[in-house]
Amino acid sequence: VLETVQEMEAAGISHRDIKDENILINPETLQIFIIDFGCASEVSKTSTPRGTPDYWAPEIFRTGSCSTESADCWALGALLYILLTGSWKFENNTFMRNFIEEEHISEELRSLFDLVFHPVPSKRPNLSALSKLF
Repeated sequence: VLETVQEMEAAGISHRDIKDENILINPETLQIFIIDFGCASEVSKTSTPRGTPDYWAPEIFRTGSCSTESADCWALGALLYILLTGSWKFENNTFMRNFIEEEHISEELRSLFDLVFHPVPSKRPNLSALSKLF
């Protein structure tokens, strides 16, 4: 999924609605497809909110705008968290920093989640740096 999002960004496109419902996997080939480009836009440093609020980075709620790459990083982290735990720990659009401590996950994953869910958008890794963490 990350590789596909990187390829889209390299082409100047931000999906803006990365979530589990928009990811399809061919069970025979394990090929991954990202669907629903209704919220897609050009990659930009500031943009208006689009997509599913449950996957929005906290700055979108605070300021009403975001960096598309930073928001995609957050959404990819949310997707990974859901795939690993089966649930999402953000209620009422409030970021809960201590959620990571509640789950039985490795130190490496905690470190990764600390990066992708950093409350300061500029401190989140860009997609290229994120791919190197995998």
